[in-house]
Amino acid sequence: RPEHGESVNISGDKSSILDVFPELRSAGCLPIGAASFSWSSDSDNYVTRFPLNGFCKMSTAAIFERLFQFGFDIVSSCGGGSAEGAQFSEYILKRNSNCTQPISEQNYIKTEKL
Repeated sequence: RPEHGESVNISGDKSSILDVFPELRSAGCLPIGAASFSWSSDSDNYVTRFPLNGFCKMSTAAIFERLFQFGFDIVSSCGGGSAEGAQFSEYILKRNSNCTQPISEQNYIKTEKL
């Protein structure tokens, strides 16, 4: 569930986004080969600043965990803010070309006993 006031927007190839977030397919949010909403780009295959957590109700941490499980790595990031207190972070992620299925959590997440 998204944190209060949190907005997560994602840009990229629609088919890759649907691979990682299949719940968007059932919502009919990102039809492949058809124009979607006003926040999509002119391309039928790419979307710009899609409001991800507005449709899949995931927190930022859960979204990043899902992306990491599907072989994405953060390659760059930046952030900023305004005098009014608004803050933002942007991340550039790259998908390992060999990873098209989720990585098993058993192999991905290191757990330690407390």
